[in-house]
Amino acid sequence: MGRLVGIPYFFTDDAHEEEKHDFSFLRRAKTDEERRRRQNAQDSSQESSSKSDGEDQYKALQVQIALRIQSQFEGRVIRRHKESLDWEGNVIVPLPDYIKKTLLKLNDWQGVPDLPSLLEDLQKYIISMFVSTYTWS
Repeated sequence: MGRLVGIPYFFTDDAHEEEKHDFSFLRRAKTDEERRRRQNAQDSSQESSSKSDGEDQYKALQVQIALRIQSQFEGRVIRRHKESLDWEGNVIVPLPDYIKKTLLKLNDWQGVPDLPSLLEDLQKYIISMFVSTYTWS
């Protein structure tokens, strides 16, 4: 992702070496975890505790690597909106304008309606729709 965004650090040799070391550490942690599982399969009394320890070590290593990489993104926010352009000047995500249409069906229409009562009914309808769709917490 860092290369796609154009963060200079991710184009360096140091970043490439770190990435190779990260994959190496992850592979080693995974094989250690699998070795522990096989060993504990023979000794079923310790299986549950060692299994969770191995998984915890692997996940902790993943989190450590992710946090280190995440620190390189500090101060940079990727934000997309309707007018966002790619490097060639093309719109990234062509979205139509947001238009909200509401259809209101009026029943028993006879001549010119009594405007205050019509507005009162409309207000009650809108309130009932809000109350029925809103979840109170």
